[in-house]
Amino acid sequence: MKSASLMTAGIVVPGRWLPGALAAASALQPLEQFDYGDVVLTSELHEKQLEETHSVLMGLSDDSLLKPLRQMSGQPAPGEDLGGWYHYNPDYKWGKDEDGFAPSCTFGQWVSALARMYAIRRDQPTRDKVLRLNRLYAQTISGDYYDKNRFPTYCYDKIVCGLIDSHRYVGDPDAFSILERTTNTALPHFPKHAVEHGKNGVRTKIRVGRGMSPTRSQKISFSHTNAAPGIGIANWRGSISTMSITIPCLKVAMCSPADMPTVM
Repeated sequence: MKSASLMTAGIVVPGRWLPGALAAASALQPLEQFDYGDVVLTSELHEKQLEETHSVLMGLSDDSLLKPLRQMSGQPAPGEDLGGWYHYNPDYKWGKDEDGFAPSCTFGQWVSALARMYAIRRDQPTRDKVLRLNRLYAQTISGDYYDKNRFPTYCYDKIVCGLIDSHRYVGDPDAFSILERTTNTALPHFPKHAVEHGKNGVRTKIRVGRGMSPTRSQKISFSHTNAAPGIGIANWRGSISTMSITIPCLKVAMCSPADMPTVM
C-alpha cells in the first residue's frame, strides 16, 4: 500500500520528484507475518469468549479427552465420558443413536487451540497440558483406531494440525516424531479407492508426497467410505466444487465426480 502510494505520488508531481519517490519505495521492508501473540483484542465480548473457551479446555480432564482414542485402540479408558459426537459407541447406528457419530473428532483441534492460546498468553499450565496430552496421545497410536473410525482421514488431519501447532507455538520437541509415528500408522488403514455415495456423492483423492514419510510416494485414492448417507461431504456438492488442504506429508483434494479428471 505504501509503496503504491509513493509511486503514484512520484507520477503526479513534477518529474524531479520521481527518482526520490522510487528510492523511498524500494527502501520499504517487505510485509512480515504477525503471530498470535502480536494481536490484542479490543472487544470485551470477544476477549471474554476467548477466556471462557480457554477455561473450558483447561478444565477438561486428560482422561476424558483421551477416552475414545484409548477405547478405539483397545486400551483401558478411565475418566468421564464427554458424550455427544465425541463418545465412542462401537455399535453406533446412524439415525438411531444420538451419541457417537464421530468419536475423538475434535481432539486434535482442541490441542491446536491450546497451543495457540499459549502463543497468546505464554502461561505455563497451558503449555504443560499440551505437552502432557501429546505424550498421552502417543501411547494410543494404533491401526485399530483408524479401522474403527468412521472418519479416519478427518481425524488424522486434525491430529496433524494439533501436533504442528504444538511444535510451532509450544516448542514441543517430540511433536514431529509423534506426527511421523501417526502418519506411518494411519496410512495403511486409509481407504484405498474412491467411492461414490449415491448420485450426488463426493469423492476424495489423496497423494502422498514429500514430507514425513519420503518412502511413501505411492498415490492413494480414498473417501469417507463409512460416512452416513445424506450428510457430511455428500451434501457439499453444489456449494463446493474443489477443496485442497496441504499439510506436511499429504495433499488432499475433495471434488465432485465430474471434476475428478482435473484434480492433481
